[in-house]
Amino acid sequence: MSHKVNQSLRFDKKDRDLLVKINEVIDSGNVSSAEQETFRTSLHPHGIQNMVSTHEERMAMAEVNLLQRLNDGTGVEARLSALKTLHEEVLYSAQTPFRFNTSRVLIQLMKEIVRARGNEEEQLRLIHDFQKVAAGNPRIVRAFLSKFFLLEMPEEWNQKTMDDHVHDANTMGRKNPTYLVMDARVKGIRRLTVVYYNFVDPKVVYELYEAAHIMGISVRLGIKFKARFHDRYVEFLWTPKGFTDTKSVLDFLKEPETEALMQEGRAVEDWAREEVLQTLEVFNAKHAAEISKEWGIEVPPLSEEEFDDYVGMGQTTLIRLSEFVHSKLLPLVEAEAEKVKQELLCASAEDQGVLQERLKKLDELTSVVLYQRWLRPSRNPEIPSLSEPADDGRPNLLKIDVQGLLSRLMHIRPSSRITLLTGKLTDADVLELLWLGEGRISHLEILNMKERELGRVKHVNEINQLQQAINRHNAIELKRIIQDMRQRPEIAQKPERSALFNEFLENIPRIMSFYANQPLGSRFGSDSTTILGTRFGMGFAVPDTLPRGAQKMIEKESDESFQIPLHVPVQCIDVYSEPEEVSPFVKWVRKNLGFTKFGMKHSREWVATYANAEVTTNNCNVVSLGGITRGNTNGLVADETKQKKEKTGFSYTNTTILNIIKVTIGFLPAFLTFMLTQNWWVLAWFGALIWFSITGIRNIIQAVIAGGGFQKGARIDWKSLINWSRVSDSLMYTGMSVVLLEGFTRNVLLGHILGITVDKAPLLVFSIIALANGLYISSHNIFRGFPKTAVVGNLFRSILAIPVAMVYNVILAMILPIITGMPAAAILVPAAAIVSKFASDTVAGVIESVADRRNNYRLRTSDFRMSTKALFSCFERMELAFPKKDILSLMSRPADFIRVISERSKSMEIECIVISLDLMYIWYYQPCAQHAFLTELKRMSAEERLVFVRFQKSLTEYKEVSRLFLSGMLGSNFSKALAFYLDNYKAYLTAIEDICRKIEERSPVELQEVHVKNSSLTAAVVWVKTQTTALGRRLRGKKEESLAQEAAEKTTTENV
Repeated sequence: MSHKVNQSLRFDKKDRDLLVKINEVIDSGNVSSAEQETFRTSLHPHGIQNMVSTHEERMAMAEVNLLQRLNDGTGVEARLSALKTLHEEVLYSAQTPFRFNTSRVLIQLMKEIVRARGNEEEQLRLIHDFQKVAAGNPRIVRAFLSKFFLLEMPEEWNQKTMDDHVHDANTMGRKNPTYLVMDARVKGIRRLTVVYYNFVDPKVVYELYEAAHIMGISVRLGIKFKARFHDRYVEFLWTPKGFTDTKSVLDFLKEPETEALMQEGRAVEDWAREEVLQTLEVFNAKHAAEISKEWGIEVPPLSEEEFDDYVGMGQTTLIRLSEFVHSKLLPLVEAEAEKVKQELLCASAEDQGVLQERLKKLDELTSVVLYQRWLRPSRNPEIPSLSEPADDGRPNLLKIDVQGLLSRLMHIRPSSRITLLTGKLTDADVLELLWLGEGRISHLEILNMKERELGRVKHVNEINQLQQAINRHNAIELKRIIQDMRQRPEIAQKPERSALFNEFLENIPRIMSFYANQPLGSRFGSDSTTILGTRFGMGFAVPDTLPRGAQKMIEKESDESFQIPLHVPVQCIDVYSEPEEVSPFVKWVRKNLGFTKFGMKHSREWVATYANAEVTTNNCNVVSLGGITRGNTNGLVADETKQKKEKTGFSYTNTTILNIIKVTIGFLPAFLTFMLTQNWWVLAWFGALIWFSITGIRNIIQAVIAGGGFQKGARIDWKSLINWSRVSDSLMYTGMSVVLLEGFTRNVLLGHILGITVDKAPLLVFSIIALANGLYISSHNIFRGFPKTAVVGNLFRSILAIPVAMVYNVILAMILPIITGMPAAAILVPAAAIVSKFASDTVAGVIESVADRRNNYRLRTSDFRMSTKALFSCFERMELAFPKKDILSLMSRPADFIRVISERSKSMEIECIVISLDLMYIWYYQPCAQHAFLTELKRMSAEERLVFVRFQKSLTEYKEVSRLFLSGMLGSNFSKALAFYLDNYKAYLTAIEDICRKIEERSPVELQEVHVKNSSLTAAVVWVKTQTTALGRRLRGKKEESLAQEAAEKTTTENV
């Protein structure tokens, strides 16, 4: 019984309901037809699907799709579809302007919810957190960013964040390209280079570029090649450039020369795989017995098939072999460790020391130990090594020298960028390679986190000094560097190299000429992967480009792996751009007052000069976004320093109970204050209730007005517009303000100390109370993490409340004596704080309702534009798919239109219906939707409005639309959505037709022309009409349709 009561006090009913639904999604996975996939990807996040599922459920479905087959090459389209759904859902879940950071936390939380399957308590905590974060409160979002070790990013999304060397599951990583890109977005990375070894599969490139396009990340393709340099290999990263979209990259990979290079690269990988499999054979035959003898465990033979399954679509390497062997040995080690732990329970003091040492030794049998002692090339010298050149049967691509490789790469793609990986090189090696490259090496990788952690980076400072001397065209410095190199024993004692460096001294101008037009750039890479138990996280950021809160967090961080010893010069550029429409008032201010930037949109752009990056421990301004997680043991010996008890915490209390507690916390001090300060029984007993009623009613009215009020024809329940948690917070803080305003300010300060009352000096009394109220509101706004604009706005709101309080005071002075029969002063003097509060809430209600309404209008405008963009895109594709048909005329006959379209493309028909259903749902159920629709329709051209109306006439084909519902496109719980459609589609189509007709009647031709020029949607329609004109088609249709078409054609032609 007590357990049930305890359960009801924690979490909400909707948390538990959502847990059941999410787990159903996790357990069942995603099995859908091509039609269902088209249906889902076409649905708007704020559209009709909200009648059958919540955005949390849809996010869970998308996350499951992404988590399934992490290192599997199949299901590319399903993953991309899931990523698109996830991105749109989280971006539209946040109801505040703090949406980019909110979306990052929401994705991370949903990942944790899916991964926590099986731990119901943890899942409930995460779901409760998800609900809180979705509200977009900056303070809460920042707290979770900190919890997940994520830095806050600017909402303008203009930060300088990058990683020029990461891996996916096709090489050494653990994540498929889609998941990798999603993680990059969560971390706030804007530029990403994904590296592949020797070749890349076009299917992988397609997934990578499409995922990056969905998430708004600039992605680059990097292919790593080796070239012979003296008695070793050096590595280069080839980054082809000049692509406009995914198709252009795929076309490049199909070119004969590129295909030939990729085939040679595949041959290298096949050869390397054979060498690794030979190592596996040697391990089974020789090393397994050594491990059995030393560790006391029976090592079974390991098969090639099991190893292939473990590697999946990744690269077959000795590192992967070490991890595979460890994965097979770990259960045996754990079983042996369990036996040792059991023996420890009854062992003598003498034996316990021996058993503890045994347990410690078992704990240390990691993949690192396996690689170092048995699997690295030097331990098996009979097997050819990929890391050292040799004249054996290896593929020709591994026999090529530096000049041959660079020449071939630049011939295939002259606009390529080639990065020299400097991890194991000295500055003298780099200079020699630059000389051989003759300017074809465009960048140096001066930071590689994996190489740095493994202790392989020993000459980065000297290499950077060489780079700086070349970029600054400092011949004297370059001469000094070369002279120092020439005196080193490894060069001076070798006549051939000594002569080469003498040649460098004689050709310093030539060396600098290689980079006269384009500086020798810098690349920063994490080499992100999990290697031998150590995880290298991805991403770097320049803190100067981040919000102040993130900069403070960075300043507090003491971890050495977090701060990177680099300084990148950055500069900030202020950009001012014209809005879509400029009012006459703004034009007058600019012309007559000289404020030329008045009314313009202001944004910032950061420019980083990476070529001038300096390796330094002073004034470093680059930080790691990923960090390093080390796995040095098997976790068999508990680390007490890392153990911490999980706590449910007060924040997971049932929301209704929590709201009651908040209201109670506010009401008690308010009630006690009025009881102690008031003599009139009405104010003594009911003062707190009056005070709370003012705030509560104001919040409710404000929410309804912000939601668009009681719109004609809308289906919005006014109760759904009210955020009761927000009302509770407001009541709690307003209750505590009674102590300050009534108890201290009016009673003590004004009444007893200054002796001022409202009947003698009303202006002064209301001014002092308003000032105290303004300071209090601004203080708790700062505490709650509100934006600076809200803090300043609430301070000035109190000033505006002073004249309103004066007016209320005069009105009440006339009314109260009539109602109560008491003198006005007897009531108004003790009620001064209440009058001031009433005035303050009046002003706040007006300001905040306007602000909330504008926010809702912004969201609906975004919804409308997103849907109409999809509408016109679909219309454009239909025009191109049927070059001999007049689609616009055909749309006026919905039955014929549906028949013709479905014969060619069922998915296009589904998309057409889905877009129309979403627009109808938004019209009826989303706050401020009708106002946003009206405004946006006015901005369209006459032809665009005609397309908009006729496109949605497909809704009149109720049998076809109902078939989509009945076929399970929206799941099994579709009855409510189907009933909504059948009840409202006629009224909706009539409403939008009436609006468009009224706009046509009221708008003069000149105004229409202005709308055509300013409309962002016109481009698609104009392009379509240009194409149809080129094909010689003429508009056809009924007589009245021809007139409308002629007017639309004339308007579009004039615009062109």
